[in-house]
Amino acid sequence: MEIKYSKFSLDTKTYGNFELCGIIDRNSNFIDKRVYDIKMLKYNPNITVGMFLFINKIKHRELVDTLLESFGFTKVIEKKLMRNLSNSELIKILLVKVCSSEAKVIILEHIDTYLNYRDLKDVLVSIRKQLKTIEAHVLFSTNKIDNAIEVCDRFIIASENRIIYDGKDIDKLPEKTSIASFVDGANSKGAKLSYYKEPNDLLKAIYRSVKKWNI
Repeated sequence: MEIKYSKFSLDTKTYGNFELCGIIDRNSNFIDKRVYDIKMLKYNPNITVGMFLFINKIKHRELVDTLLESFGFTKVIEKKLMRNLSNSELIKILLVKVCSSEAKVIILEHIDTYLNYRDLKDVLVSIRKQLKTIEAHVLFSTNKIDNAIEVCDRFIIASENRIIYDGKDIDKLPEKTSIASFVDGANSKGAKLSYYKEPNDLLKAIYRSVKKWNI
């Protein structure tokens, strides 16, 4: 798990503008070869969270407060030493820091390794809501397409340093999500279901279908 960033912008045609982009990379280091001058966000484990967040000039103080609150933190967290944070807390604090910085590209590299799905979703949704304030390309890199499909606005699937899919249409994804695989199996047995990003939407579609045939 790493939080990385760059002060050099990406093209909006490929990566969108004020959108959360899910990167599913196969057999390559796609991001490292496409983003210029990537730096890893570092921290001193012996300072407090408050000092880490505010030791340097930040772009948006209001954004810091908003993200801390949305991540479930109170002001008490600012007095905690960085070394005493749990993995989940550390990821969230690092995200608050990088989102309030001058970064033009923010790379969330496999943060799902240390966050359960609920925390991951909450974190990504909170960031997505603030993208216009953050004013950066946010790339969420994961090996699990299911972790990106529900929250991200657009998707890039890469293999051997080549983009094999770039877009928002989940029907055209060359890699199947768990929901897509379930839908394919159901449709092969006569169901007429569409692909959905969220499990709740699929459940609603199944309910409507069952209700229709029971009338």
